[in-house]
Amino acid sequence: MPRSVFISILASVALGACRDEARPPAPAPPAPPAGGRWLAAALEPLNAAHVRSLVTTADVVVVALWATWCTPCIEEMPELQAFAAAHPDRVVVLGLATDPPADDAAIQKVLDRVRPTYPQARLAGGEGPFLGALSLAWDGMLPKTVALPRDGAPFLLTPPVTRTSLEAALAAHLSRR
Repeated sequence: MPRSVFISILASVALGACRDEARPPAPAPPAPPAGGRWLAAALEPLNAAHVRSLVTTADVVVVALWATWCTPCIEEMPELQAFAAAHPDRVVVLGLATDPPADDAAIQKVLDRVRPTYPQARLAGGEGPFLGALSLAWDGMLPKTVALPRDGAPFLLTPPVTRTSLEAALAAHLSRR
């Protein structure tokens, strides 16, 4: 196979992972919170300093960077929600949409469909500066999930993130008290 054909196929497969495709409907999610909206008020933009401040309130903060066009990002939301629900007093899960402010309606549409119960906001300043402020590197790929344990350095979790993979990756941080 010519190298250019191989590279084209490889690129198509890699880019296809984040294509928005029709999927079978998910089970009915829980009712929305009291305000009837799933999104943080006015999509408050958060940066790394804001997120670091959350570490004082939990043993581990898990930040999921996602975009409206990234199907794998959206598929991880129920897994993140299940993990958060299993550790309500020890873990903070936060979703940060990477879409620009002009796409707030699209972000809201995704959140109304998926209905995650963990907090959502918009990432301020972009993925590279956010991860750089946490001493992590941005490789240009989503989904991207970051763990910020109270007792250790931030680290990236390998996608796809599931409740099981989160439990395994964070077990040592959650067993300490």
